Amino acid sequence: MSETNLGDYLQQLRETGALRPLDWHFAMLLKECGACDAVVLAGALTSEALSRGDSCLPLELISARLERLAMAPSMTDWQRYLSESALVGVDKPLVFDGERIYLNRYWQFENQLAHRLAVTGLRKAPAPSKVKPILNRLFGEQSELTDWQRVAAAQACQRRLLVISGGPGTGKTTTVTRLLALLQELAIKEQGQPLQVALVAPTGKAAARLSASISKASYALNQSPKEVVAAIPTQASTIHRLLGVIPGRTRFVHHAQNPLLLDLLVVDEASMIDLSLMTHLFDAITANTRVILLGDRDQLASVEAGSVLADICQFIDAGISSSLSDYLRRCGAADLAGNHEQVAAIADNLVMLRKSYRFDDRSGVGQLARAVNRGDSAAMIRYLQDQQFSDIDWRLLSEDSYRFALDRAEQAASRYLSALSEQKPLVEVFQRFHQFQLLVALRQGDFGVEGINARVQRQLQQHGLLKEAKGWCPGLPIMVQNNDHAQQLYNGDIGLFVQVANGTLMVAFESNESPEGIRWVLPSRLPDHEPVFAMTVHKSQGSEFAEVLMLLPPQAGGNPTRELLYTGITRSRNHFSLIGDEFSLRRACQNRTKRRSGLAQRLGLIT
Repeated sequence: MSETNLGDYLQQLRETGALRPLDWHFAMLLKECGACDAVVLAGALTSEALSRGDSCLPLELISARLERLAMAPSMTDWQRYLSESALVGVDKPLVFDGERIYLNRYWQFENQLAHRLAVTGLRKAPAPSKVKPILNRLFGEQSELTDWQRVAAAQACQRRLLVISGGPGTGKTTTVTRLLALLQELAIKEQGQPLQVALVAPTGKAAARLSASISKASYALNQSPKEVVAAIPTQASTIHRLLGVIPGRTRFVHHAQNPLLLDLLVVDEASMIDLSLMTHLFDAITANTRVILLGDRDQLASVEAGSVLADICQFIDAGISSSLSDYLRRCGAADLAGNHEQVAAIADNLVMLRKSYRFDDRSGVGQLARAVNRGDSAAMIRYLQDQQFSDIDWRLLSEDSYRFALDRAEQAASRYLSALSEQKPLVEVFQRFHQFQLLVALRQGDFGVEGINARVQRQLQQHGLLKEAKGWCPGLPIMVQNNDHAQQLYNGDIGLFVQVANGTLMVAFESNESPEGIRWVLPSRLPDHEPVFAMTVHKSQGSEFAEVLMLLPPQAGGNPTRELLYTGITRSRNHFSLIGDEFSLRRACQNRTKRRSGLAQRLGLIT
């Protein structure tokens, strides 16, 4: 394909909407700076790839995209165009590493994060003779079956970085609470003072859940000394709040030149953290700070570009080194075979919790989640059709089942609205609200949150359960759509309009930092928000509900994926209902998310 034809193809992409305005203007900037049409097109497609969550664009994908066009450049031609361009290089707008094309900022992020992950390896570990008795007290005597929670706790003694992955109910927060008890007891005995620890999560909702989970698990540490239990923090914050947001700036208060003074950082819901934010987080800690990342590698990836947790966890089944194996054995944690050959250094920093304490073999939710996770669509359909599981049910998509979803959302809303009208404590009102959640895959249309929320709100108003007052509806639940650091409100936070005693309308948000568990915000101070009778599966991450009803669009509309199905299913504690056609379900189960990144390859090269 000639240079002219490449330019024509770029124009065609713009006219058909295949490029965002941002992608087009970036391409035009490259052209104004003298780039040839091939480099201009590569820049536009690399920019567009970010909108799909890819941190880079493999060169082979450009060739594949153009292979049906006449005279498309060969791989050799592409390499020559990019290698010879004055606008491609480590200090240029684009970076080409021989296989992948990056926007410079994301190449910097990926390299910087890979380096930081690589240096968080071995630390001076406490003697196994000191670790073993504490492990036995926290986890009981070692048994023949491997207790992966026990392994994680012992592993944390030797590593500066520990990534703990596991599905719902595998005890990630229970594990980290006992792990903290172990590390704090060792620190108090050896140093005379506890470690300085911070707990964070990517959203306010996830931070609140982490706080509640750690608090609950701490009560069970009856065998640990009181000063150890007291040294375990129970208040989590958002990552943005910890780093310190500077209004109007992309940089944070804390960074490499002004790091956080922490001994240990615990990060929950790591799958939700994009490449940029994870890089900023690691940039803001010292080389001596230990980091514990918690998350489920099989959940949906972050909304923004990157799939950091999934990339790291590609090495989770690669085995461990002989030195780590020996340390775990001497600590009485487990007798695991070590790999005498060289393994990627990151592999020793990973542990997978494999036993679910929430979903056993009698749980339909658990069986369904496992079938989806392994891409077994036949088993998925079989479980959905099988009447032996009382905790799951499936309705084919129809006008009646769509109406059922709306009515079920209205019925669930009436429960918390009645508690509100009876002036029950707001903590109890929120508890009723969180009992049920309608989840969808899309934002717009009849099957998106915007259309469904409008319909449910209209039904509640028609039935007298919601009444407008001064332009607002007391009892209306809303979800914050943008971060507002001044108000300490973050994307995904859920509030409730409440008319207080003096008749003023306020918005209540749950808060672990308030004695009554509630903080108040004036409606006029709210950032962008929307009703939340239904929410997208993406926004449900970091939450769990007693009952979940998931509505899929017809004929695979919106291109649902295996990760979306799995995440929706595993938001439920007790019961999961699904509405969708069989074609959409089977296609979603087979449609695995694949984000393009070079992080795993970079980590794999470090031994």
